[in-house]
Amino acid sequence: MFTPPDTVQSTQTIERIAIVGQPATGKTTSTLTFPNRYYGDCDHKVPQNEQTVPFWSAAWAEKDRLAKKHKTTDPANYKTAILNWMTANLPKFSPEQTYIHDSWTEHIGWAAGQIRLNELAMEKPPMYYEYRELKRYCEEICRLIKQAPCRVVTTFHETQEWEDQKPTGKVKPIQDGSFKDQLFNIYTDVYRMVTEAKIPNKDSKSPNKILKIPGYFWQVQSDSSFDANANNSLAPCLRKHNIKYIQVWMESEVVKGGYYEIQRLLRDEAVKVESGILLRPNQVTITE
Repeated sequence: MFTPPDTVQSTQTIERIAIVGQPATGKTTSTLTFPNRYYGDCDHKVPQNEQTVPFWSAAWAEKDRLAKKHKTTDPANYKTAILNWMTANLPKFSPEQTYIHDSWTEHIGWAAGQIRLNELAMEKPPMYYEYRELKRYCEEICRLIKQAPCRVVTTFHETQEWEDQKPTGKVKPIQDGSFKDQLFNIYTDVYRMVTEAKIPNKDSKSPNKILKIPGYFWQVQSDSSFDANANNSLAPCLRKHNIKYIQVWMESEVVKGGYYEIQRLLRDEAVKVESGILLRPNQVTITE
């Protein structure tokens, strides 16, 4: 059998996790369950005492001499400043670290605004300049995330998907242009942050009756409204226990669940699942 000289052995893929959800559902808070965290903070909502780079700060962005503005009255050129920071720093992270980009939505909104300013400054901008340039920029950010040597977590705000001027019932990340259809392709895992778990109501006479359990959850299994994904190590665990929701909760002012629970699954610890919800340690029932 022939083996090309540049052949290498494949290794376990480093996790790249997308967490999508509506505003104020706990996406950023849930990221506190990841180890060795460092935040690229666009939304300025990272909890206190976490290590961050203040992407939200105009003063920070304007320190980058390459992040030039067309007019002194223009907003800071976050688009270039963030790209330059990620290019220079993300490859230096170590495998045990978690880089958390919070959020993609705010970041790409700034990028789109800067691209429009660039277009206005051109005498004759190329056709479809804004859409092509935004796509190129998103591809560059995704390349940096994909090549990062550490675990990467990215938060996204969600919106309803529309087709032929009608809602499809699906949710998608907020993103201009056609790139939103391929945005999640670089992620090994895609979860949805929700504030209620929808499970069959076993006590109801109607087989289609749904019981809504309030709380904070990562939805890790696809349904009619959301396409979830899990990496090759986690997916068999979720199928084995038929887990649709992983809880996130507060205990003694410490955020628990989330990624801690995923680690329990990967260690093949004994777990209890009820109606698709992974129960907390020592929790007897979902209504407890």
